[in-house]
Amino acid sequence: MKVLLLLPLLVMCGHAASAQSTEFTIHSNGLIYNEQTMNRLSHIVDSMHIRFRNCEPHEYKALAQGPATYFHLNTNLSQAREAIDNNITPEAFLTRFPEATMEKLPWIAKDGYRDYEDVRFVQYFSMPLQNDEEFELDIPYHSSQDKIKGWVYQQDDDGLSALYLDLEEQPLPFSYAHLVQYVDCMIDSTATLYLTRASDMDHEQQDQGTKASEFLSFANNFEGMPKEPDYDWDKERESRVKYRKYQKQYEEWDQKRLQALDLKMKADPVHLGLLRSAVQEAISGRRANPALEFYVERYLSPVQALQMKRLRRVMGLCSMDRAPRLHAVSICRLAAETAQWDIFLRAHLDIMNDNFSRATDGSYAWAGRGTYLKELEALNIQATDLLLGTCLLASNTGDNHYYGDIGRIGRALAETGNKTALENRLLSMIQDPTLDRYNRLRMAYLFDNYNYHLKDEGRKKNNIENFLKAVDSLPDKIGASFRK
Repeated sequence: MKVLLLLPLLVMCGHAASAQSTEFTIHSNGLIYNEQTMNRLSHIVDSMHIRFRNCEPHEYKALAQGPATYFHLNTNLSQAREAIDNNITPEAFLTRFPEATMEKLPWIAKDGYRDYEDVRFVQYFSMPLQNDEEFELDIPYHSSQDKIKGWVYQQDDDGLSALYLDLEEQPLPFSYAHLVQYVDCMIDSTATLYLTRASDMDHEQQDQGTKASEFLSFANNFEGMPKEPDYDWDKERESRVKYRKYQKQYEEWDQKRLQALDLKMKADPVHLGLLRSAVQEAISGRRANPALEFYVERYLSPVQALQMKRLRRVMGLCSMDRAPRLHAVSICRLAAETAQWDIFLRAHLDIMNDNFSRATDGSYAWAGRGTYLKELEALNIQATDLLLGTCLLASNTGDNHYYGDIGRIGRALAETGNKTALENRLLSMIQDPTLDRYNRLRMAYLFDNYNYHLKDEGRKKNNIENFLKAVDSLPDKIGASFRK
């Protein structure tokens, strides 16, 4: 199947795309998934809630956090490393290496991550306060550099960077641990959305000599395909008219081609056998092929089509390219049809969080793109609990635990039907001394983003007063940064 490069995509990266009424097809139920799909998903949600109610409470720990002292020097590096390895005191270190710069960090946190090449890092970072410079030190993982007390360090071309830590770990109170556990119950932390690594960004593979190329040659063999016109940028208006005419002709030709292909596929089982062989070849070799996906869904099964789509990570040509989001919503639809709940929910939340290799949901696109919170609420998911849970950080979640983006979750929550209850809850979390400082600060940013996206100006103004009172309860005058 020829992939038609539409004119809007050609100009999309050059200047702003025009706003559209909706991003995805809206069905008669007012949602991006039809009634049948929503009913199927609702039954799964009911069983998930029964399972969650029977789960033993799990203890989650907040990120280790507390004060630290930062040192940096460019000379006598081997002697400095030896002194650190011998657990020299910070005072003695500065006396012995007076050329070192020192900075007191009143509050930092420790976390970890894996990069695109699956290399593990330990990360020490400061509180992200507004209008303040943030500190961050990323160290390749080693047990000696993964600690909460004493020295850790990293040497690179810029010299030696070292931290003397005095961090503490504390458990999340039950009510907040309950939210994190709800996320782990609804989104299996052992499941992954894609069947390929993050570095495998192949969009399409149609190597000659494969079963896929053989089937696609057969499928595209239909006379009368219109010739694509050259696009003359010096005569852009005329070229647009020609290209739209070509689009219409191509679509009419393609419709006739598919009608003829349907008859061929029914008439001769050899063609179905070739398609099955192409799918088996693609899945076993992890060879992504969007053209083949179309025919798998049309002639074989949604299970196999979903497998094919999970082989492909779509980056998009630019930040205004909707391709990653369209790919994700097709995964959602197929996962719902095949009752693969974990795949559905991860893909749906990726759309909500703009969790793609290249950001696709800038503010310029908001007019035509929803947050799709109402789809979750219509499934009777405890949507607010789920989204709040994805915004709380814990140190002992699984590698694939789902974390939400504060900014985009704030935008989604602005569409909730019970805003007063949400506002009171967030304000309470910000002021709760039993919740660790870093998560309290994250809830402050979440409230701030939520309030920014509200359309009721009176509510926004009233919220600002209550918000500033709440952040004033944060220790070390953190709340003052929100008044700048």
